[in-house]
Amino acid sequence: MTASVFHREQRDRQIRDSIRDLPERDRLPFVLRAIATGDRVTVNAVVHGPSYTSGLSDKEHAALTRLAATKAAVAAAEAAAEAAGID
Repeated sequence: MTASVFHREQRDRQIRDSIRDLPERDRLPFVLRAIATGDRVTVNAVVHGPSYTSGLSDKEHAALTRLAATKAAVAAAEAAAEAAGID
């Protein structure tokens, strides 16, 4: 494992721990806000870890993962259309 991978995994673990330490009612809105604002570091840390490490239910985690994937796909399609000069 390289140092950069180790540091990324450590950072992701700290992000998930911070979310888990929030009051339960604040966890989902926190991650939704990260998705809405394009905070890819936070979103990736959450969706690439098990649900329990962020203090989310399996249902919440699955919904957030789908939402993040949809938002990423839309952003990629918009970027490709822009690069191709398509309005």
